[in-house]
Amino acid sequence: AVAVAKGESWCGISAQRSGCVLVIDEEQSERELSRLFLRLGAPHDNLRVASQQGVNLTSDVGLERIERALAEYRPMLTVFDSVQQVFAGADGNSAGEVAGVYSNLFRLRRKYETSFVLIGHLRKPPADGKAHKLHLVHGSVAFGTQASTVWVATQPARGLLDLVQVK
Repeated sequence: AVAVAKGESWCGISAQRSGCVLVIDEEQSERELSRLFLRLGAPHDNLRVASQQGVNLTSDVGLERIERALAEYRPMLTVFDSVQQVFAGADGNSAGEVAGVYSNLFRLRRKYETSFVLIGHLRKPPADGKAHKLHLVHGSVAFGTQASTVWVATQPARGLLDLVQVK
């Protein structure tokens, strides 16, 4: 989020341009989120961060709330952390319910010309460790099939980030 706001690169991926970024974090406290973004280079004029605002993409009230923020800030990138929180109310294991939430995101993407990043948790890998990383995405396979692209980030060792595009 900070790299896009500043027009910088992150993990070897260059932002094509800078612009407003809206981060909706429904997991971290305001204090924890502030500490994290300060370490990453915030504050920045292009960065808007909200913590525990009760944004839920499955309710009319939650959709109205995010739509107001999109209309006000017109972000080029909108980040939701975590998908498990903002999809609360939808059965995350139901392809139909997950697809229904994605249809709202697709509508908002067209209307406000924003891209969405959904941050979610991974399943534990099987004991033999043999699973395609796309199948480690928590919940229904629709989380992978509905998304334009899927990246999986893991931490194989302290100080290391393994970032793989799996779709």
